[in-house]
Amino acid sequence: MKKLIILAMAILLFGCLTERKIQRWQESAVLVRVNNGAGTGIVVAPNLVLTVAHALDGEMFILGKPVKVLKVDKENDLLLFRTEHTFKHWLKLADELPKIGEEVFIIGHGWNNRDKKMLQLLTFGKISKRENGNIWIDAKIIPGFSGGPVINKNGEVVAMVQILFAYSFPSVIPIIPGPIVDLFAIGKDPLVIREFLSEYLPDEILL
Repeated sequence: MKKLIILAMAILLFGCLTERKIQRWQESAVLVRVNNGAGTGIVVAPNLVLTVAHALDGEMFILGKPVKVLKVDKENDLLLFRTEHTFKHWLKLADELPKIGEEVFIIGHGWNNRDKKMLQLLTFGKISKRENGNIWIDAKIIPGFSGGPVINKNGEVVAMVQILFAYSFPSVIPIIPGPIVDLFAIGKDPLVIREFLSEYLPDEILL
């Protein structure tokens, strides 16, 4: 039932998406475990995964196996590593910046208190701002989404989630006292990511 609801929302927002396309996107956004924490990584080639540099806080694991860090850019919060696992699907980067108001699809991971495990989660949003190599996405995300892909209707990565930004404003609804908190995602734009990956990805994958 949950998958049907997600597919229906995707069709309404993006048009002719299929369940198969969504599943491929999901397979290309993997859980990254670090010490006692976890985040998300984007599969960008059969053995390469992109995530956030602030995740580098101890040994990282994909599917229970350690990974080899290839490149780190702390200024732009980017990290690339090689895995022992070979993935069947990966995501390509957009070759231009997303448009303001463009609808996007975000994949990340979050902690489920009931089952005591990390689950893959999906959410939708719109590009609300572009500034200094960063993309602001009006979308509800939670801790664990860091490193997750922001995907356009063509299945291209237009940003990678890096920061959970909380904006609070006074409530004007009597039954909701105190401030209302709205959560935004902020990610690095695809052009910065392309430059970071250029020496490691062959042209047929990067383009």
